[in-house]
Amino acid sequence: MRDLQSATPTRLGLTGGWRAAHQVKRPGELNPSVLFAALRGRPGRSVVVDAVPDTAVLGFAADTLTRLGAYARNTSRDREVVAKITAVLSRPPFTDLPTLNPARDVPHRVKHDRRLQVLLRVRRELERPEAVPVEGPGELRLGIRGMDRLYEYWVFLKILLEARRRYGEPLGAGFERIATRLPGPLLRLDVPAGTSVEFPGGVVVAFEPTISTDPRRSWEGLEFQPLTGDDAQALKPDVVILRREEPLAVVIDAKYRVRHRIDAAAVEVHGKYARFRLEGRGIVHSVVVAHPHEGYEFSYAGYGARAFVPGGSRPRVPLPPVTKRDRHVSNVSGSTTSAVGAQSTGTSVGANPNSPDAQSPPPWPPDATVLVLADQWWMHRHLGSRRIDLRDLRQLAAGGHRSVAWMIAPDIPQLESFIGAARRLGWEVRTTATVNRWEQLEQAGSLARTAAAVCVISGDHAFISAVEAACPDRVRVIDDLRSLPAR
Repeated sequence: MRDLQSATPTRLGLTGGWRAAHQVKRPGELNPSVLFAALRGRPGRSVVVDAVPDTAVLGFAADTLTRLGAYARNTSRDREVVAKITAVLSRPPFTDLPTLNPARDVPHRVKHDRRLQVLLRVRRELERPEAVPVEGPGELRLGIRGMDRLYEYWVFLKILLEARRRYGEPLGAGFERIATRLPGPLLRLDVPAGTSVEFPGGVVVAFEPTISTDPRRSWEGLEFQPLTGDDAQALKPDVVILRREEPLAVVIDAKYRVRHRIDAAAVEVHGKYARFRLEGRGIVHSVVVAHPHEGYEFSYAGYGARAFVPGGSRPRVPLPPVTKRDRHVSNVSGSTTSAVGAQSTGTSVGANPNSPDAQSPPPWPPDATVLVLADQWWMHRHLGSRRIDLRDLRQLAAGGHRSVAWMIAPDIPQLESFIGAARRLGWEVRTTATVNRWEQLEQAGSLARTAAAVCVISGDHAFISAVEAACPDRVRVIDDLRSLPAR
């Protein structure tokens, strides 16, 4: 810091200076002030290229000192160190400059100037997990070493439990690979980076997998595509949930932080982890921050936050739906088929009803009220410009039973007239605030959870899987509306 104060680092930049007319070298240096001064044989005021203070380096130094002072106050209560840091920041060159915004990236000069590399070493020490302020009682915020690391382990374990509840028991060694058996009934948690557990349906959950710019060196062949100018070669997100068939990934990053930092953390991790690809195609559906604040959740395009609270309510883990599940499918013409998932015969949706693999759908109770659940997103893509009568659709889907008709649709101006027409024809419409597909899937699952019988009008595997997860034994599917008469 004494070196910085005695010789302020500079760079070439634009600044105010004096130029005579015969000294002008750039068009920007020639202005009325220079011309009027030339008539009097004097230099004029202009904008010139000259050595200016390197604000990126000074901002990095000031931010590092500020963090060091906060660390000293929270750990050792060393007033002498805090006083020295305050004194340094209250003297030039820091006071002679405008407000310094700390650089998000380490300045190039700090990496290569030997005088400044000590600042980089201090910054890296301050960014270690046990040195970052975490959530908890004031006297413990920096007193429990590695608390956020323990939270990362806990989040991974909770995701594994939710995955088992959704997909079934893990395959192969299962959960045994994350623990070492000790003498007696004890187990020791052993979760090195790269640990992965596979579940039915081709879903893999991994802890801190390495995603490199070279897919040959990456977990599951994924590829990290850095931004221009970013020199990072590999990333290690906390948890990656990958669906191999029709590849789709969800990245979850645990942040044991105070509440007001969660929003910024979500934006930051989305900027890094959304750029994962497989065979040249982006596969990340969403990047989610897990945090310990009950009731604080949000979802935007591609990223969001979910509450993972130790001792709190069950977390809502955004698990990707499997693309093929054992389910019974009914088309509108009355024939029935069975779409058997990958664990069975492999027949796809819309199979021949006369094939040996076809099965009859499970009977609905005679007095059951059928929940007819329509997916507006899929219907729009399936029908295109063709229009059908929603009353006929409801009647055919109910199959002679009493029915309650619901439709899931985003609340956007383009659908205002359609939603109004559906309601006039006896349909209830559950709207979502945005076009986020995950919100629609969650609404579908919540509607189906208490239904005695459900008929799903959708050919989207994700939508069907969300309903089946909530009502697994009494679901029929209509995935072809071409036989319905057009209006």
